[in-house]
Amino acid sequence: GDNFRAMQTALKQSSPRAPKELQSAYTPEIVAMSAEAIYRKARQLAPEIQMQLTPPKSERGVWRIESYDRTQPQKRFQLVLDAYTGAVLYQ
Repeated sequence: GDNFRAMQTALKQSSPRAPKELQSAYTPEIVAMSAEAIYRKARQLAPEIQMQLTPPKSERGVWRIESYDRTQPQKRFQLVLDAYTGAVLYQ
């Protein structure tokens, strides 16, 4: 881990990050998906690894899901899901 980070720093590279401006397709008629439904969707897309779910902060906000277990770098992932449809906005 430390050697890899040192190499990234030396080469001025970093891990890809999901764009902050992604938004859910909000309409008043649609109810947001539950945390359980978002978790099940994330499990379909993500490897079997501990994950951290961050809920939306506004009506147009998105669910951000990422790997939590840093001891398995080969399974690292990031997902951004639409809060209403569960559509993948970033993977």
